[in-house]
Amino acid sequence: MSTLEDPASDSPAGVVASDAVARVVERSMAVRVDAATEEVRRLVHATYTVIERTGSTDLSLRAILAAAGCSNQAFYRHFGSKDELLIALLSSGLRRVAAELRDRTGRVDSATARVDAWIRCVLEQATDPSIAKQTRPFVAGLGRLQVRFPDELGQSRDLLIDTLTAVLPGEGRDAEAWATYDLAFGAMQRHLLARTRPEPAEVDSLVRYAQRALGVLPE
Repeated sequence: MSTLEDPASDSPAGVVASDAVARVVERSMAVRVDAATEEVRRLVHATYTVIERTGSTDLSLRAILAAAGCSNQAFYRHFGSKDELLIALLSSGLRRVAAELRDRTGRVDSATARVDAWIRCVLEQATDPSIAKQTRPFVAGLGRLQVRFPDELGQSRDLLIDTLTAVLPGEGRDAEAWATYDLAFGAMQRHLLARTRPEPAEVDSLVRYAQRALGVLPE
């Protein structure tokens, strides 16, 4: 039994001692958690800042640390590598996209309107200049991260697919949902890499094509 476990006696003194130890440990852990949270926040903010400045995820760790005002030791307390930090940011971004897709599709009632909302929300990553600027570097570096972190990216993509299968009528629509995912995200990534925006007519055509393929066009 360790020293910290000794005050487990049922005596009043033992109970007081145990409570005191618990409060000290709690305060100590809170300080450490707060410090760790602040370090991670600074590293994340610095990484986004450097990406925005350079337009690339091919960053030097030195640039991130300089922008964050952190040491190598602080960085490696939280991340095993620069790419591990980047995949954390990308996965977080894809979860936010999934949440936005659920929100947009939840605002309308019909499957036709939900597919429309889903595709337009995906393509907004390329049509909105401010979003495109933030998304483009991650799309450009996607291949390297896909090779290194296939499971993490696979889980994020599953979340995105789930937001579409949830709004499609009937069962067993996974293959069709994946085809629609490839269609919409492929168009979005193509425009981001070319630094172009989908024209409204292109978006409308893509929406109608997907609705027809999914069998959700109104009668």
